Amino acid sequence: MYGYVTRQVPSGAKRLDLFLAQQGVRPSERVTAVTDGAYEFDSAAAGSALTGTRILDWFHIAMKFSAAQMSAVMLSLRSPAQWRQIERSLDRAKWLVWHGKAHTALVRLQSILDSVQTMPKQEASTLIWNVGRLLGYLQSNERYLVAYAGRHRAGLPISSATAESAVNELVSMRMAKRQQMRWSEQGAHLLVQVRAAVLNGTLRPRERPFPWAGSADRDGRRAQHVREAEPA
Repeated sequence: MYGYVTRQVPSGAKRLDLFLAQQGVRPSERVTAVTDGAYEFDSAAAGSALTGTRILDWFHIAMKFSAAQMSAVMLSLRSPAQWRQIERSLDRAKWLVWHGKAHTALVRLQSILDSVQTMPKQEASTLIWNVGRLLGYLQSNERYLVAYAGRHRAGLPISSATAESAVNELVSMRMAKRQQMRWSEQGAHLLVQVRAAVLNGTLRPRERPFPWAGSADRDGRRAQHVREAEPA
């Protein structure tokens, strides 16, 4: 794994290519990038000389479908028939995306959004928000939607879930936004390099460490005091 703070490197694309080359990717080879659609990595992958196909990962797609489906649950208490219709429509749209029928899925999601927008806002505001968010996410990344079912059957990666857990391990709680501690960009960038090296098993101590002079002075004074305290 590797990491960096965007404004601390001249080019995210070159940084990505360097990492891929270090992993053994040859100049004649191209890798598939599984992305969550975030602008910074998308930009780095677009400028990379070693990245070929890019796909939107299923992990984030499924999460947004789940959010829309969970918000629709509230309707089951007020309007069971309408709830069942929306539930079936969302399931069908998810199935269409899974099987590579992205355009048809987007049409269906737009129809769902148009339908829920006619409901009283006090009843469907969360559902409207989540369906609209899902639709916008898929529309903005439509070119990266693939036939996930086929890739899954072929044993090809379709999710960035492993990368997500690696990011959590790399960044850790100390750099999370909800923590009170704030890092400078330079400090965060340097810390990420060290953590990546530790997790990759590539961190090596200096061959000739240089001890801190203050520590040596204290040790020397401590040894002298011990000798003075020894009985003659």
